[in-house]
Amino acid sequence: MASGDETESTNDSHNRSFLLLNYLDSIEDSVENVYRKAQDLSQERDTLITLLSELEAESNDIAIETSKKLKHQNHENDHHHDDKSFDKRNDYDTDDHHSRLNLGLDVHVHDHEVNYQESKGGNSNNGLNGHCQEIQSSIERLKQRLLNIEIKVHTVRTDEQQHSYFKVNSLIKRLEHVCLDGDPDDDSFRKQAKGYLNACLSDMQSGGPVDYRFQGMILDCKLEDQKQVRQRLECLVQGRIHEKFIENVLRDKAIEIEDAGNTEARDVEM
Repeated sequence: MASGDETESTNDSHNRSFLLLNYLDSIEDSVENVYRKAQDLSQERDTLITLLSELEAESNDIAIETSKKLKHQNHENDHHHDDKSFDKRNDYDTDDHHSRLNLGLDVHVHDHEVNYQESKGGNSNNGLNGHCQEIQSSIERLKQRLLNIEIKVHTVRTDEQQHSYFKVNSLIKRLEHVCLDGDPDDDSFRKQAKGYLNACLSDMQSGGPVDYRFQGMILDCKLEDQKQVRQRLECLVQGRIHEKFIENVLRDKAIEIEDAGNTEARDVEM
């Protein structure tokens, strides 16, 4: 028969264990909260980088359009100025000496006005070009700040989930390489990406053909993987590449260059 002291000690151990379990449950909730926040931050970072890339493309279009307009305006001004000068020279040859003097003054004034207008136009276009450069510089600065932020969330998968994700990731990477290296007018990869994306959506959302083979694979993936896959496919449907893929390509390229440099250095030493 257990003594009273032993019973009291057992009860105390149970109480302490119960408190520890409650405390661990609370910590587990906090860990899950940190995990979700890290995922949200990673997604927000990628969204901002994608947005900046779109703004950069729009800024480049504005710069190209401005350059074309400036060339066209300069061409028109030169042509207009040549015609006016030719007309003035013809009038100058037919008038008397007094009229020629007045006409010479008119030509001088007219040339001054043309130069003044060209100067105004040039300043305006120079100002616009300056704004484009400032915009592009700001975009590059903000992108670099975001790229300096590294958020790594390791996704734990079962063997089945890992196998399905490997197959899904291989299919999407192939489309991303086609988008990166292929003909910009060839939108076949967009149609394929749209079929994959519809497979990730409900019947009410899809509104198009569904790739059911891909749907079977994506349903076997983990939820966070499904979410990331949808984001990559949405980019492909719009004819662009998700920033994560570009980052991976640049990182792999940097590793290749570094490895090649190390190999060359070893060869030199030998």
